[in-house]
Amino acid sequence: MSDLRKQVIKLAKREPGLRAHLMPLLRKEAGEGDTWVDPKTGLEWVVSPPTTKLEHSWAVKYVKNLNLDGGGWRLPTDTELLGISGSKRPKGLKGKKEWYWSSTAHASIPDNYHTVNFAYDYISFNDGKQRFLVRGVRKAKREPGLRAHLMPLLRKEAGEGDTWVDEKTGLEWEVGLHKMNWQDAMKYAKSLSLDGGGWLLPSPKALKSLKEGEFQRPNRLWTSNHKSEQHEVAHIVTSKGTVYWDYIVGHWRIHQTKRVFMAVRDATLEEITNAKDLNHPKKGFVDIKTGLVWLAPSTWADSDYSISRLIKSPWRIPTAKELKTIAHKLSSSYDYWTADTRKVPIEIAQVGIPSRGDGEFLPTTTVQWFRCVRKAK
Repeated sequence: MSDLRKQVIKLAKREPGLRAHLMPLLRKEAGEGDTWVDPKTGLEWVVSPPTTKLEHSWAVKYVKNLNLDGGGWRLPTDTELLGISGSKRPKGLKGKKEWYWSSTAHASIPDNYHTVNFAYDYISFNDGKQRFLVRGVRKAKREPGLRAHLMPLLRKEAGEGDTWVDEKTGLEWEVGLHKMNWQDAMKYAKSLSLDGGGWLLPSPKALKSLKEGEFQRPNRLWTSNHKSEQHEVAHIVTSKGTVYWDYIVGHWRIHQTKRVFMAVRDATLEEITNAKDLNHPKKGFVDIKTGLVWLAPSTWADSDYSISRLIKSPWRIPTAKELKTIAHKLSSSYDYWTADTRKVPIEIAQVGIPSRGDGEFLPTTTVQWFRCVRKAK
């Protein structure tokens, strides 16, 4: 239990007027009453569902006639059920870890409805005449008075609101995650108006201060640390004869198509004369127009540019100009490395690892997860 929640409970016990108002709300938020309110969705759930399994039509009638805490209950959708099942199931919710009816009808099979398995976060569908468990849900009622002021504070303390404050470092973190390239992430953080603004991308040191846990996932996030460096790129040729450049470092690539190497060498006079005899789809062929012998790519079918060191003289890697002359013979399943390489300036930014800090540098054009941070107000 958080210190803030303890303080609220002490206050409620000290003040007779507040006790009757606050204690039921706190028990409901903790799932200790007959119903539980999910602070993330605003949905209120029946804590203890019936143990009797019902047909779908009976399940609908049961929740509709349920008068618990003022009524207004219904069958949840499959998505709503998934949000509280399996690993996401709150501790306060009771009931068997079995299949539960949802209100979601099958898209094409009449009288079939989606069911959700509470043990494995799994959706299936069944005939409405079959019998499964049922749990009621409704939109949580607005509570008057102090609830509107206290609950946002309690959710922030528990990391269940839009932001979470790390008391040890004094940093306030955005709970939501986003996925953008680094430039767009920087712009997003600076323009974020959540709770008054002032947001930035975190430094590697700030990410290192986080403890391991659910809040920190995924395990690699953009940081504010960036620099400019020279990195090697190569020209790539497609089966359509299109030429583009990309980084030779695999995890930096802009395009993820698998790349292979063709090997080439100058043909001898005899090979040119007997070109028809040398043509073989799996071994290679002679191009009479250019006087080149081509070796099929299967020998070096690898997406790593470093494999080029295995190509020995008199064989060599072709240029983009040479590859374009045989583009019509290339497989559309691959793109093809060339010998045309150069170094280009590139902006790179660092990703950080929660609880560890420093991570690798990636091109700022890479799409990566991030979360904003600021000094707590």
